[in-house]
Amino acid sequence: MSEVASDPESLEIEMNDSTLETAESQEIAPSLSELLKEIQGIVPPLWPLQDYVAVNPFFGLAHKSFLHTRQLYCGTRDCDLLMPRSYFQSQLKSGQISSDDIEQSLQQCVQEYPDQFAPLTALQVQNWMENDGSEAETERTVQTVAEHLDGQQESTLSSHIINDISR
Repeated sequence: MSEVASDPESLEIEMNDSTLETAESQEIAPSLSELLKEIQGIVPPLWPLQDYVAVNPFFGLAHKSFLHTRQLYCGTRDCDLLMPRSYFQSQLKSGQISSDDIEQSLQQCVQEYPDQFAPLTALQVQNWMENDGSEAETERTVQTVAEHLDGQQESTLSSHIINDISR
């Protein structure tokens, strides 16, 4: 028998520490479990391959608003669900988009998303569209583990992963 097991005080301390660790783990587990279930509901199934190819990339997000989904995607991916400003500029210059179109679109946005769009005017939207400002940098706030390691270790793990997946 070990020395710890033969000493009743040590055994009691060990049990108390173990009990404390178990209690802390039980408090964390439900929130972690809930978070993992939420993520599982958003991420489309990747296998079998014939099912993955046909899966909607917005799987699990149908109950969210478009702007919420866009914000989530922009935070985790280097892509946007909206066309770039240059597209809207060309549509405006060619007459495909008119001032009336901008007004109607803004009214719809204000109805659906009053917090974001109520302060805007159609003239402000049109000025934004006409502005030759550079395209926004990425809105991404989350890195992959590989990207984080690349930054920390000056490696090229991300490109290796992309190459392997692309094969």
